[in-house]
Amino acid sequence: MIKIGSFSIGSVVLCELIRPEANNKLSILGVYSADILVPQFPAQLGLSAYIEFTPSKIGPCRVEYRFSAPGGTSELNSEVEIVALGQSAMPLPTVPLMVTEAGPLKVDMKIDDSEWTTILEKRVIQGAVETFPTPVEVPSP
Repeated sequence: MIKIGSFSIGSVVLCELIRPEANNKLSILGVYSADILVPQFPAQLGLSAYIEFTPSKIGPCRVEYRFSAPGGTSELNSEVEIVALGQSAMPLPTVPLMVTEAGPLKVDMKIDDSEWTTILEKRVIQGAVETFPTPVEVPSP
């Protein structure tokens, strides 16, 4: 666990989109499970993150996020009201990030007046991006 201000950070999932679903559920789409492969530079990425955390105090707090890679930075700022202690999660909206060369992509977080802390790091690399073939329907007998 990573400790930032009054938060303990658990899992962090980097993805392209988080969509709300029925019954207070979320769909996490386009998960980056390893290095981020792009066909060429510069590359424009759409990034989001699902962040599980446990607060240690109740009340308002300022939460800031920063996505950064060689060539670009995108920041999000929010005010959060913690109404109960226990595990919770923050699904972040998708932000654009320009990447101009291979290198580290970082997700940093700051709570109130804490220092910026890296909560996730991946590498952006250039390479051939595979596409999956369209499934062929087999006619029924």
